[in-house]
Amino acid sequence: MLRNLRNLKRNSILKLYRYFPKAILGNIGFSYYLFRLTPLYSQKNKLVVFWNGKAGCSFITKWFFFQCDLLEEAINYNPWIHDYRNQVFTKKENYITNLSDALFDKSVTKIKLVRNPYARAVSAYFAVNTYFENNRKFDLFHKTERPKIFNFLKRKEDEGFSFNEFIDFLSHDESIDTHFIKQTHQLEKTKVFTFHKIIKLENIRDELSKLENELNLKSSSHLNFRNSSHNVTYSKESHSFCGNNVFEFHRSPDLDIPPFKSFYNSSIQKKVLQLYKEDFINYNYSKDLNY
Repeated sequence: MLRNLRNLKRNSILKLYRYFPKAILGNIGFSYYLFRLTPLYSQKNKLVVFWNGKAGCSFITKWFFFQCDLLEEAINYNPWIHDYRNQVFTKKENYITNLSDALFDKSVTKIKLVRNPYARAVSAYFAVNTYFENNRKFDLFHKTERPKIFNFLKRKEDEGFSFNEFIDFLSHDESIDTHFIKQTHQLEKTKVFTFHKIIKLENIRDELSKLENELNLKSSSHLNFRNSSHNVTYSKESHSFCGNNVFEFHRSPDLDIPPFKSFYNSSIQKKVLQLYKEDFINYNYSKDLNY
């Protein structure tokens, strides 16, 4: 019911947006329903970057601030790069208004970073099911989301949950978190603007290098934007199916985490395909896990 009401409100705003796009985007309350995750806009570089949680968001944010000559300032503000993004950069006066104008300016390049939905779903599982010893920024996220999962499963928190159970939760969650939402953006459905380029996280280095050359941006090939205190390292070795395994919330950071394909059988694959159907189609990701 709650999801239906939110979708009704969002769809109503989208209809208004088609006729009064700048007025709708310029309204802070309405723009939340359209953006949820505010895109990054650089007037200097004439560039708008769309992104999603668990799809290279820290990487692309660092790259964006590097191109804006703000990376050092952002890290000095807080090594957790999203604090500067949330608390400083997107809070600048007229930011939303300027972003709205940029979306309708054909001279502004608009890109989006996306990730294979199969891999992203596993990453989302570990985001909500890993206690990050060196990153307290995820405490509130865990405090908010984990009880929802255990309530859905009718289970005590110390019993844990599997990836399969997590996907079942996502399929029934009425207030899905931004780390779990589909990557297809509401604004993409309006066709009011189009992306210059969709960049896949799997090819991010090559794609960003091409973009830097095309837009005459600084080369970032010598920098490492992947380091983050909330990343989970996956094994490159093959593993047997583990989608029903319960990975403990508090565990050694040295634990060998299987590659994402090991979390799937045909049943789980079908559920993820249904959950992120639009992403597979819109971003041309193979539905075959053995591609």
